[in-house]
Amino acid sequence: MYGHMTASFSLLKRAFAHNRVLPVVAFRDLVANRIPEHFPGLRFGFIEAAASWVPYIWHVLRRSVRADLKHKNPQDLFRDYRFWIACEADEELPHLLNYIGEDHIVIGSDYGHNDPSKEPEFVKNMRAREDVSSAVVEKILSRNARQLYGLS
Repeated sequence: MYGHMTASFSLLKRAFAHNRVLPVVAFRDLVANRIPEHFPGLRFGFIEAAASWVPYIWHVLRRSVRADLKHKNPQDLFRDYRFWIACEADEELPHLLNYIGEDHIVIGSDYGHNDPSKEPEFVKNMRAREDVSSAVVEKILSRNARQLYGLS
């Protein structure tokens, strides 16, 4: 019984870590070590982890990096370091936009995968939101992704 439970729990832990935690760790390391400054033409997309972790990691960076943190405003960091974050339609977007800004957040429906992030009605759900302007929703659905992937 114990061996079966251990195998089951390790699968669950690994799936969460690979999909949700590693992009957060990468973000922190990229900022703390100023890696984007060495690659001025490179754009970074943080996909498959939603976006609600951004306020947390900004807090961590302000406390752990302190004097070495070049940016005093998270929106400046996203702009200067060319970071884009994929969001899910049911996240607290008005709050997240205070951190990420309206130009660095992209669609993240995971459409086509049969996992918890799959959201086939992402576009419909985003356009139905009343707490985010339609102009910002359209940026999330189209313009921002074109910038991230160099399509515009």
